[in-house]
Amino acid sequence: MFALKVAVLLLLITIIAVNPATAWPCTAQEKDQIVGVCRIYILKGALVQLPPQTGPCCGAVRQLEKLHKSPQMNCIASKLNAADLQKYDPTKVRHLDESCYQKH
Repeated sequence: MFALKVAVLLLLITIIAVNPATAWPCTAQEKDQIVGVCRIYILKGALVQLPPQTGPCCGAVRQLEKLHKSPQMNCIASKLNAADLQKYDPTKVRHLDESCYQKH
């Protein structure tokens, strides 16, 4: 019984400590900006085209992450609506930050 109480208490602490409101601070407008600038790199399909690190897509990704002081591409991917998901690959969106910081 004691172990169950401890488990429930730890679960509650975890839920409170990991507040989803602070973990996903991006906006729909920021999603629209990233999708607009990075469109050709996140289209659905087998072709994977990496954005140039000095190009406008990576510039927008870095600017957004600098503004929020944390990686934001998971948040941007979570903001894709049904129409976006028909055109864009959320996995490619999630990997934009890695693509923009890694050496190609």
